[in-house]
Amino acid sequence: DPRLRPWYAAGSTGPKDVVIVVDVSGSMQKNGRADLAQQATLTLLDTLEWKDYATIILFNSGIYAKYSSILVSVDDCTRAKMKEWVLEQMWADGGTNFQVAVNEAFDVIAQSVKMGNTSMCQKAILFLTDGNSEFMVEDYDKVQTSSERYDVTFFTYALGTGANAEVCKNLACQTGGVFYPVPDGGDLSHIMSQYYAFFAAGQEKCTSSFTSYDDIVTGTRLWP
Repeated sequence: DPRLRPWYAAGSTGPKDVVIVVDVSGSMQKNGRADLAQQATLTLLDTLEWKDYATIILFNSGIYAKYSSILVSVDDCTRAKMKEWVLEQMWADGGTNFQVAVNEAFDVIAQSVKMGNTSMCQKAILFLTDGNSEFMVEDYDKVQTSSERYDVTFFTYALGTGANAEVCKNLACQTGGVFYPVPDGGDLSHIMSQYYAFFAAGQEKCTSSFTSYDDIVTGTRLWP
């Protein structure tokens, strides 16, 4: 699908910062959810290119793993390293804690902005869970404050029947994003990769958008 190639998504949206936050608790063992989540994460990386900055956070009852402490530019070499890292991780172990995952995502964004590792443009947190966790009024207040400060939009995905759809929906609605309920066995890769369409549809681009790409036949690097 050409829509999942970096040159298409990047050309449609302009530069962006993306934090991919994925639940890897024990319940992800059910119904092939861990495999779906892993494949969706790999697919998401194919929507990014060098002018986009991103990282991946895997959480359960704490932060299980993160690719980097700050956002990184997703050039071809970095994308390959990120994919290798994704395939090395364990995708189903432990409990679920939404607060620690959301706080870590904002901490990464804050540190990245401070250090200049950012596109200086639109920012998105893609939050996937199949679990349930408390999320208090004060937690929503922190999300509101941080999302306004850094101009962050949440795209949330509740996978399977046990996911806390209420928290996912509230996070998306509170930040002007989109909530997706995803049934077990659903096409999670396609659903998650459509986040860029939100930015492409009438969102203001921070800068003119140019992208390089490899010719599908010759493999030659081309510029528009």
